[in-house]
Amino acid sequence: MKTRLAVLSAAVVFSLAALLLVSLAGPVRSVHAGGGGCPVDYAAGFYAFNGQSYATGVAVLPAPVATAGAIFITPDSPLSLTGTLSGYYTMNARGTVTRTDFTGTLAMVAGHCYGSATITPTSGFTTHWDLVPSGWSNGGVATEVMFVETDSFRSGTLTAVPM
Repeated sequence: MKTRLAVLSAAVVFSLAALLLVSLAGPVRSVHAGGGGCPVDYAAGFYAFNGQSYATGVAVLPAPVATAGAIFITPDSPLSLTGTLSGYYTMNARGTVTRTDFTGTLAMVAGHCYGSATITPTSGFTTHWDLVPSGWSNGGVATEVMFVETDSFRSGTLTAVPM
Protein backbone atom coordinates (compact mmCIF):
# COMPACT_ATOMS: atom_id res chain seq x y z
CA MET A 1 0.00 0.00 0.00
CA LYS A 2 2.82 2.42 0.92
CA THR A 3 4.62 1.61 -2.35
CA ARG A 4 1.51 2.38 -4.43
CA LEU A 5 0.92 5.61 -2.51
CA ALA A 6 4.58 6.67 -3.04
CA VAL A 7 4.36 5.92 -6.79
CA LEU A 8 1.06 7.78 -7.04
CA SER A 9 2.46 10.77 -5.09
CA ALA A 10 5.56 10.86 -7.33
CA ALA A 11 3.35 10.79 -10.44
CA VAL A 12 1.22 13.66 -9.11
CA VAL A 13 4.30 15.75 -8.24
CA PHE A 14 5.83 15.05 -11.68
CA SER A 15 2.58 16.02 -13.44
CA LEU A 16 2.27 19.26 -11.47
CA ALA A 17 5.92 20.14 -12.17
CA ALA A 18 5.41 19.52 -15.89
CA LEU A 19 2.24 21.64 -15.88
CA LEU A 20 4.09 24.45 -14.08
CA LEU A 21 6.96 24.35 -16.58
CA VAL A 22 4.56 24.54 -19.53
CA SER A 23 2.64 27.44 -17.98
CA LEU A 24 5.87 29.36 -17.25
CA ALA A 25 7.13 28.85 -20.80
CA GLY A 26 4.32 31.03 -22.16
CA PRO A 27 1.68 30.23 -24.73
CA VAL A 28 2.52 27.41 -27.09
CA ARG A 29 0.76 27.42 -30.44
CA SER A 30 -0.39 24.20 -31.92
CA VAL A 31 1.19 23.45 -35.28
CA HIS A 32 -1.38 22.68 -37.92
CA ALA A 33 -0.34 19.66 -39.95
CA GLY A 34 -1.96 18.56 -43.19
CA GLY A 35 -2.97 21.99 -44.48
CA GLY A 36 -4.59 23.14 -41.24
CA GLY A 37 -3.34 26.69 -41.82
CA CYS A 38 -1.10 29.12 -40.02
CA PRO A 39 -0.98 32.91 -39.73
CA VAL A 40 1.92 35.09 -40.86
CA ASP A 41 3.31 35.40 -37.33
CA TYR A 42 4.45 31.76 -37.49
CA ALA A 43 7.13 33.06 -39.85
CA ALA A 44 7.70 36.38 -38.05
CA GLY A 45 11.29 37.21 -37.23
CA PHE A 46 14.73 38.07 -38.54
CA TYR A 47 16.22 35.55 -40.99
CA ALA A 48 19.43 35.14 -42.96
CA PHE A 49 18.84 33.78 -46.46
CA ASN A 50 20.68 32.55 -49.51
CA GLY A 51 19.57 31.27 -52.86
CA GLN A 52 20.23 30.62 -56.49
CA SER A 53 18.25 31.64 -59.53
CA TYR A 54 18.53 31.59 -63.26
CA ALA A 55 17.55 34.59 -65.42
CA THR A 56 15.38 33.36 -68.27
CA GLY A 57 13.95 36.60 -69.75
CA VAL A 58 14.00 37.27 -73.48
CA ALA A 59 15.75 40.65 -73.05
CA VAL A 60 18.83 39.04 -71.47
CA LEU A 61 20.85 35.93 -72.13
CA PRO A 62 20.13 33.20 -69.57
CA ALA A 63 22.45 33.60 -66.59
CA PRO A 64 22.90 32.22 -63.06
CA VAL A 65 22.29 34.57 -60.12
CA ALA A 66 23.45 34.05 -56.51
CA THR A 67 21.88 35.97 -53.61
CA ALA A 68 22.42 36.24 -49.84
CA GLY A 69 21.06 38.65 -47.27
CA ALA A 70 18.75 39.20 -44.34
CA ILE A 71 14.97 39.52 -44.19
CA PHE A 72 12.72 40.75 -41.39
CA ILE A 73 9.13 39.40 -41.49
CA THR A 74 6.56 41.39 -39.49
CA PRO A 75 2.85 40.48 -39.22
CA ASP A 76 0.36 43.36 -39.50
CA SER A 77 -1.15 42.23 -36.16
CA PRO A 78 -1.02 39.15 -33.92
CA LEU A 79 -2.29 36.05 -35.75
CA SER A 80 -2.62 38.12 -38.94
CA LEU A 81 -2.63 36.57 -42.42
CA THR A 82 -0.75 39.59 -43.85
CA GLY A 83 2.52 41.31 -43.09
CA THR A 84 5.49 43.29 -44.33
CA LEU A 85 9.05 42.41 -45.30
CA SER A 86 12.22 44.43 -45.12
CA GLY A 87 15.89 43.65 -45.40
CA TYR A 88 18.97 43.79 -47.57
CA TYR A 89 20.85 41.52 -49.95
CA THR A 90 23.93 41.08 -52.07
CA MET A 91 23.36 39.62 -55.53
CA ASN A 92 25.93 38.40 -58.05
CA ALA A 93 24.63 38.16 -61.60
CA ARG A 94 27.31 37.17 -64.10
CA GLY A 95 29.99 38.90 -62.04
CA THR A 96 28.00 42.10 -61.51
CA VAL A 97 27.57 42.53 -57.76
CA THR A 98 24.62 44.53 -56.41
CA ARG A 99 23.98 45.40 -52.77
CA THR A 100 20.60 46.87 -51.90
CA ASP A 101 17.84 47.23 -49.31
CA PHE A 102 14.28 46.07 -49.98
CA THR A 103 10.74 46.23 -48.66
CA GLY A 104 7.69 44.16 -49.45
CA THR A 105 4.45 42.56 -48.41
CA LEU A 106 3.29 39.03 -47.80
CA ALA A 107 0.01 37.22 -47.32
CA MET A 108 -0.62 33.70 -46.08
CA VAL A 109 -3.40 31.61 -47.62
CA ALA A 110 -6.23 30.99 -45.14
CA GLY A 111 -6.54 27.31 -44.27
CA HIS A 112 -3.02 26.44 -45.48
CA CYS A 113 0.51 27.11 -44.33
CA TYR A 114 1.92 28.82 -47.40
CA GLY A 115 1.73 32.29 -48.83
CA SER A 116 3.03 34.78 -51.36
CA ALA A 117 5.34 37.79 -51.14
CA THR A 118 6.27 40.78 -53.26
CA ILE A 119 9.78 42.20 -52.80
CA THR A 120 10.72 45.66 -54.07
CA PRO A 121 14.43 46.63 -53.87
CA THR A 122 15.58 50.26 -53.67
CA SER A 123 17.37 49.58 -56.98
CA GLY A 124 16.27 46.94 -59.45
CA PHE A 125 12.92 45.38 -60.24
CA THR A 126 10.11 43.98 -58.10
CA THR A 127 9.99 40.20 -57.73
CA HIS A 128 7.23 37.83 -56.65
CA TRP A 129 7.57 34.72 -54.49
CA ASP A 130 5.60 31.89 -52.96
CA LEU A 131 6.74 30.89 -49.48
CA VAL A 132 6.37 28.04 -47.00
CA PRO A 133 7.36 28.33 -43.33
CA SER A 134 8.58 24.97 -41.97
CA GLY A 135 10.74 23.22 -39.38
CA TRP A 136 8.56 24.26 -36.44
CA SER A 137 10.12 25.14 -33.09
CA ASN A 138 8.60 24.26 -29.74
CA GLY A 139 6.62 27.50 -29.69
CA GLY A 140 5.17 26.87 -33.14
CA VAL A 141 7.42 29.37 -34.94
CA ALA A 142 9.09 28.50 -38.24
CA THR A 143 12.78 27.58 -38.06
CA GLU A 144 13.03 27.92 -41.83
CA VAL A 145 11.13 29.75 -44.57
CA MET A 146 11.50 28.50 -48.14
CA PHE A 147 10.80 30.82 -51.09
CA VAL A 148 10.35 30.08 -54.81
CA GLU A 149 10.27 32.89 -57.38
CA THR A 150 7.10 33.04 -59.48
CA ASP A 151 8.15 35.63 -62.10
CA SER A 152 8.30 34.51 -65.73
CA PHE A 153 11.74 36.10 -66.34
CA ARG A 154 13.61 34.19 -63.63
CA SER A 155 13.49 30.85 -61.84
CA GLY A 156 14.95 30.65 -58.35
CA THR A 157 14.70 29.63 -54.72
CA LEU A 158 15.74 31.11 -51.36
CA THR A 159 16.04 29.44 -47.97
CA ALA A 160 15.84 31.62 -44.86
CA VAL A 161 16.87 30.55 -41.35
CA PRO A 162 16.57 32.53 -38.08
CA MET A 163 19.45 34.83 -37.19
